[in-house]
Amino acid sequence: VASIWPFVGSRDAYACSCAAFDTQELVAMAEFVVLGTVVQVDLADDQDLNVFPYEYNVKVAVNEYLKGSGPDQFVVQDFSLQGSACSPFDPDPLDQEFLLFLNDRQGHLRTSTCAGSGRVGDSERAQQRIAEIREIVGQQEQPGETPVLTATPGTPQLPGETPALTATPDAPQLPATGSGSSNDPLIPMATAIAAVIGLLGAGLLLGVRRLRSS
Repeated sequence: VASIWPFVGSRDAYACSCAAFDTQELVAMAEFVVLGTVVQVDLADDQDLNVFPYEYNVKVAVNEYLKGSGPDQFVVQDFSLQGSACSPFDPDPLDQEFLLFLNDRQGHLRTSTCAGSGRVGDSERAQQRIAEIREIVGQQEQPGETPVLTATPGTPQLPGETPALTATPDAPQLPATGSGSSNDPLIPMATAIAAVIGLLGAGLLLGVRRLRSS
């Protein structure tokens, strides 16, 4: 059984057939479901040619996380915007809003029309599915169980972007040296011993002087 998801702007139906899944199944299979707008598209530097030629890095600005949570922007690695109807993105996707069912594949976020992704536009069917997703996720998720999309380690860096610096955990502090108090119990003991030795030395010196004077 195959089906084509009727999103506005999707490619010719004959070129990509998919197994039939209802909305609940699509939500269950996706780690994240996002409404987002494409803001940048670049050729990928590290193309994965093992199965499909993943040629494009598609940068998406998040409008809403329907499932999960994460940063305001992320990159989806897509196979050929021009040559595959299974790609959810139009040949010119900039400034278009998409419903994306996303999964992390070895550090790369990926999706397809078979995963349920596509352009939203003014499609009544798309709006209906978004409402279904909100209802499904609201029923399924419990507090503390929401998946979190991090800054996606391994996500291809877009040209001109500065890699984000992660916070370095505070290094353990070494004990203070020099002036100041110390909690080392050996230090007061050593001080006391030194004082006793000093007193004994002073007494011995005084005795020697008395013997010489007599």
